[in-house]
Formats: sequence, structure tokens, C-alpha cells
Amino acid sequence: MMNLKHFENKAHRTYWSVHIEAWRRSGLSRSRYCRDHGLSRRTFSSWMIYLMGRDEARKHEEYQAELRREQTLKNLEKGRTRRQKGLRFGARTDMQSRAVQAFWAMHLEALSWSGMSLRQYAIALNLSRHAMQKWRKRLEDGELEIDWRAQLHPSARPRVSTNASTNASETDLTPKKGASRRAARRFFSDEQKLAIALE
Repeated sequence: MMNLKHFENKAHRTYWSVHIEAWRRSGLSRSRYCRDHGLSRRTFSSWMIYLMGRDEARKHEEYQAELRREQTLKNLEKGRTRRQKGLRFGARTDMQSRAVQAFWAMHLEALSWSGMSLRQYAIALNLSRHAMQKWRKRLEDGELEIDWRAQLHPSARPRVSTNASTNASETDLTPKKGASRRAARRFFSDEQKLAIALE
């Protein structure tokens, strides 16, 4: 602790009174405030105790620490919410990209088969309800005319056979009871592979 005569110096007292009050209003920790203002933490603590009283200074520090904790939790929660919102699809509603058109045409078709409301479907698939409403209106107005299946990569398209003797189990989407769930393996010729790579 400093000599009591030091605290009686009017200039010193004014200087430190200003800093103590500024610190109280800042919401910063004592260490952070001293670091930001180039002050000696030890000297600052001595003046803080002298001007505020030991008990008052301790209570104020505890209160400020609690406020900082609450603010940190709020910021973490806000960041988490922002990240979750950022995962939603459908920021783009322009008609320029055929891929975007195909994406929404596929979802609108799935919506009509799902039996769900637009809101339920959007929530279930984490899609933008606003974007779905916009694209559905375009579809109803005849602005959106695209065969989304034709936009699929050849390897993702279902096999179509013209052979009348094709076994039903090869074309069924859902395997029959007791049938093997193993998917039929597809083979491509070198020419087909080259065509797929060039697309």
C-alpha cells in the first residue's frame, strides 16, 4: 500500500478519480482497463480501494464479471442462431441458373406428393419458406417450365429398359420382402465414361 500522503495529493487524486469512474462505466475488467490505458494495475488497485472502499470495490468487480459472463453467453447463442439460419437453402430466387430452377422444380414436385403444407415441408427440409412460395407462384404462373430429371447427371438417372421381359424386381424402387437390398451394379463403357466426364 502506498503512503497515505500520496493519496492527499490533489492532482493525483483527481487523475485517479477520473480513471476509477471511467473503469466503473466501461464494463471492463480491472486488468483489461489498465492494459488498454497503460496504467499500473497495482497503483490502480490502491486508488480503487482508497476511493471506493474495499467492500464496494469487490462488489463492483463481482457485478461486472457477472455482466460480462451473461454477455458472452448471449453472444454465443446469437452466433449459434446465426449459423443455424445460415444453413437454410434458397437464398437465390433468380431465374438465371438452370440448376437453381431444377432444384426448386424438384422440391415443388416433392411437396405436391408429400401431403405436407408448404410451411411443414420447408421446416422439415430446412428450406426457405419465402423462396418456396416465390418459386411455387412462378410455377403456377407458368414462368417455371423445366424438366428437373433431365438436368440430373447420367449416373444419377434411373435405368430405363425397353425390354418387355425385364424382371420386375430390377425396376422396383422398393425391394420385395426377402429380396436382396443390394443395388444392381451399373457398368459403363469407355465411351460412356468419357461422355460423362466431358459433361
